[in-house]
Order: sequence, then C-alpha cells, then structure tokens
Amino acid sequence: ASISEIDLFYFLSKIPNKLSIVMQEIEKLVSLDLNISRTNIDDLVQKYDLSSAFDFINSFHDRNVELLFKTYYEKLAQGETIQNFINQITSVLEICSRIYSLKKLNYDDKKISETLNKHIFVVKKNSQFLNAIGYLKIQKYLDLICENDSKIKSGVLDDRIGFERFLLETLIN
Repeated sequence: ASISEIDLFYFLSKIPNKLSIVMQEIEKLVSLDLNISRTNIDDLVQKYDLSSAFDFINSFHDRNVELLFKTYYEKLAQGETIQNFINQITSVLEICSRIYSLKKLNYDDKKISETLNKHIFVVKKNSQFLNAIGYLKIQKYLDLICENDSKIKSGVLDDRIGFERFLLETLIN
C-alpha cells in the first residue's frame, strides 16, 4: 500500500498512539484501496477520543465520578487495559504516601520533587490530593487496590468487576 507523507500524518493525528489500533485501522484502509487517501481515512477510520492521557487520573484526583467513569469507558473502548488503570492509581497512591512521609521530615515541595525525582507539578498535584482526603484514606485505598490486584492476578476476581468496585468504594466513601 502507499500513502503520502502528509496523509500519513493526518491519519496518525486521528488515532490513538496504540500499535494494535494503528494496525487495525491500516488493515481496514488497505482492504478498500492500496492507495490510502485522506478521503478514505475520513470515510473509514473510526472516530477516537484523543483526550489527554491524564484525563483519567485527573478525574480520580478531583474525585469527579461522572468524568472518571466517562474517561474510563472511553479509554477501555480504545484498548486500554484494566491493569494500566490499576497501575496509574497505584502510582498516585504510592507517591502520596511517600510525600506524606517526606513532609513528616519537614521536606518542602522542591526537596520532595528532587528526592522522588518527580516534576514539582506532580508533587503539588498529589500533595493537594493527599491533603483533600488524608493519609489514612490513601493507605486504605492503597491496601484495597493491592488486594484487588492480587485477587485479579490470581484469577479469584474478574479484573473489570474488581477495578470498578474499587473505584466506587473509593469515590463514594
């Protein structure tokens, strides 16, 4: 198949940066015509929500139930895995826990940023989340997500059910 460089960039701007989706859409285009054009791209390529990669975790930080589930379902439909969502939330909770420990040592945000090797924005965003819900909830959520992750990986709990239950438990309580 052939595609002009400009049409290639156009095609790539319309799809998520995920190899399986890129391949799926190319196969669809090639099955119609070996000369891929912008018209074919507009006609055949599925419409994808190309929202920020941070929309899901930002809505978790903000405890915005409606936006969190909207983003979650959109990203799930785009091929995102439950494990990736679990990893994102676990990372946030672990950073919050470490920030709490470093603040107990009287570290300021700049020193925490240097110690954790995280951008100052990440430290401030997670500090706000920590302050909003408190250290005890951070620990509770971390224990809960780790327990669910373990059950999912051992096959005791369905990944989607376990993760969605976690989201509901943490956002409603």
